[in-house]
Amino acid sequence: MKTSFSFKNTLIFNFILVAILPIILIGFITLTIFTGYLEKEIARKNFLLAKSVSGEIGAFIDQPKDMLRQIAAMIEGGGLSNEDLFRASLEAVISNYPVFEMIEVIDEEGLVKEVAPFRKDYIGLNVSGKPFFKEMQSVRDLHWSSTFISPYTGEPTLTIALPLRKGILTGILNLSILSDFIDRLERGPMKIGVIDRNGTFIAHSVRSNVYQRVNARTLEGVGQALLGIEGNYRVKEGGEEVFLSVALVPQTGWPVVVIQTVDKAFAPVHRVRNNFWLGVGVAVILALIMALFRVRKILRPLSRLISDAKKIEKGDYDFPPQPKSFPEIDALSGDFRIMADAVAGREETLQKSEMRFRNLFNSISDLIYTQDLKGRFLSANPALSRVFGYDHEELIGRSIADFMNPELRTFFEHEYLGRIKKDGYYEGISSYFSKDGRKIYIEYHSSLVDSGDEKPYISGTGRDVTERVFAERHIKKLQEQMFQSKKMEAIGTLAGGIAHDFNNL
Repeated sequence: MKTSFSFKNTLIFNFILVAILPIILIGFITLTIFTGYLEKEIARKNFLLAKSVSGEIGAFIDQPKDMLRQIAAMIEGGGLSNEDLFRASLEAVISNYPVFEMIEVIDEEGLVKEVAPFRKDYIGLNVSGKPFFKEMQSVRDLHWSSTFISPYTGEPTLTIALPLRKGILTGILNLSILSDFIDRLERGPMKIGVIDRNGTFIAHSVRSNVYQRVNARTLEGVGQALLGIEGNYRVKEGGEEVFLSVALVPQTGWPVVVIQTVDKAFAPVHRVRNNFWLGVGVAVILALIMALFRVRKILRPLSRLISDAKKIEKGDYDFPPQPKSFPEIDALSGDFRIMADAVAGREETLQKSEMRFRNLFNSISDLIYTQDLKGRFLSANPALSRVFGYDHEELIGRSIADFMNPELRTFFEHEYLGRIKKDGYYEGISSYFSKDGRKIYIEYHSSLVDSGDEKPYISGTGRDVTERVFAERHIKKLQEQMFQSKKMEAIGTLAGGIAHDFNNL
């Protein structure tokens, strides 16, 4: 079944649709463009932060590299000639640059010639078996070793090696300073980490990742960075979606990662969206309030017309004219007033006509009645009530067969009702009993009325012919008596004639 909405609800819905739909469409397009731009801007800033951290780390490790170059220049310039002065210089570097865990001067054979801070047991130590020494034999250029955990501090470290004409200068760097540096940069839920070329964390906001030597090579983005590719990535970590920016430290190729959850990274986007939908909700509420107010104003004259229509339905045609409103509604109200006056006039004419018919119906001496298809009275005029001796209320609803001789009821149902249903009419004279038991005779003519608009019924007229029937019977009886008398007279005449003939004989 098709659902129909009221004019009021339809008007409110269309008003809100016209008022809100453009806001939602334009707002949604603007929101999509703006949030897309905002997401790109957040990703760009996140990547710039990673680049900034990688640049800071590059600058950080450039200092010890430059210091080692100065020491190498001093050695090549004959700085070892004064052993005490050179050792004091190395000790000063260690004191002023805490990034250095140790500085070593190694000869061509791989024997330690000098060390700072000074340790006598290190002098003469053979380090030719270490990877950096073997690497320097073939490269003869600045070399960054792989990171490792210092046996002395337990912190991640690496070795910077510079070739000398007769040996190698090395600096062992304590990379824990990187974690301190990252701690100063950390912002709320954002996590920053530095990964070596093997994929292992050497600095991280969560120190346990460093001490446990957590390897991040399998993390999407890190593997790409180890191949030299920087960028932004959305990855799953621990069942949670995170946003990852990766930049490379130029000097070492270490990936620097800036990690934060997607919810946190794009919290401004979520706030913008939430504010947008909140604004849409407020706009809808305001539009609804305005729509209700405007619709109420628009529908007020229509409500008056509905009220006037209900008055007309109850027969009250005396109602005040509508106040001025919209031109269309004013025209409708005027037409409605004309229609109401016309209906009032027609109803008055109809009432007069009905009154005349009622007077005629009540005053006519003939019997007038209507019956249903079972012969029960639907209406009866006073003449019929007087003839039967029953009040009007006592007749209505009762079948005419109730006033007949019981033997005739079958005849009534089959002959009277059957012929009317078949032929559409029936006429005749039937006998009935009045309320006081008198036998009365009614001559009637009944017709079937079937207009199609309502149930078929029987309409008929009748006349009390009791006196006529009795008179006809009395006349017939007198006629029979007269015929009998004349017959006896003829017999007497015949007998007298016969007697006269006998007498003559």
